Amino acid sequence: MKNSISLTAVAAAAMLLSLSACTKAEKPSSDDLQPVQKHSLTVSVGDPATKATGITDANEKNVKTLDIVVFDADSTLECYSRVTGAKSTTISVSTGTKYIYALVNWPSALSSSVDEESDLKAIQAKLTDDDKDNLHMTGYVTKDITADGTINIDVYRKVSRIDIKKITTAFTSPALAAANFYVDSIYVINAVGSYPVDDSCWSDKSSWGSKVDWYNKEGFVTSGADDMLLDAGVALTFSGNTSKTMSYSYYVYPNAVTAANDQNNGTWQPRCTRLVISARIADGSSTRRVYYPITIPVDTANKIWSVEELKITRAGSSSPDQPVVTQSCTFTINVKDWAGTVNLNPSI
Repeated sequence: MKNSISLTAVAAAAMLLSLSACTKAEKPSSDDLQPVQKHSLTVSVGDPATKATGITDANEKNVKTLDIVVFDADSTLECYSRVTGAKSTTISVSTGTKYIYALVNWPSALSSSVDEESDLKAIQAKLTDDDKDNLHMTGYVTKDITADGTINIDVYRKVSRIDIKKITTAFTSPALAAANFYVDSIYVINAVGSYPVDDSCWSDKSSWGSKVDWYNKEGFVTSGADDMLLDAGVALTFSGNTSKTMSYSYYVYPNAVTAANDQNNGTWQPRCTRLVISARIADGSSTRRVYYPITIPVDTANKIWSVEELKITRAGSSSPDQPVVTQSCTFTINVKDWAGTVNLNPSI
């Protein structure tokens, strides 16, 4: 997914009084300095575009707010402008090299904590501020402002999306095949719930896990991020070996934990993100809770990790964070950028 953002420079002096509000970091001046040449920049945001197939939710493309943040060549704030309910704004900047950031659907009061470019990079998007129709997006360009012209900035979502499309029961045990199998919730655990504008702000990336928010550590715990991580109203009944199609989506920030460094013991450490299918097996007089965790390598933003089909062949795990150790399910994951997708077809 990307937005195209155009900045058209026109004559400065006659336009200054009509510009939208723009917070500017003024620099010291003296009487013998030459006047600083200004350019009026009209910023417009077009409808987002995407290369990913099968995306039908137009809400993921919403642009509810637009922030343009401009830094001088020395990385100090020159100008900041925010508009709500519109896809364009007009700002005034001086001639010279500029570092220009576009932020879509970020919380207000952004400028109050930003004096330097490093301040902006360190601000974290929060999953509790996201919604399925209000996803954080960012983009950046370096541009020499010398004359009229057009600047295009590609803006990308900070989250990735996890989909599940189909569950098939293919129990090899006659007893399990004869039992009733109920899926009553699907959720994401070990979910990274915050991420900076630019992770280059982390000088020591080895400790990144202590710098972000985590949700559903090792299991589901209700929180302000439930809308992005949980489908509690799932009611799928499987009698015998059969298949059910569905369309559930979940949103998380990138997780740098690799499979080689994954953890699933009782002592919390940063660990891989997992999509969990929570189910009940009812075989006559008893009912037991089982879990089918699918480890999702969400290593970057703006991708779709799609579980095309989860095939269940036997009873699952007793813990949502404990991957099934036997070959009780298989799956295939299809990964796409929102610019494409990663398809998963697990068999458990």
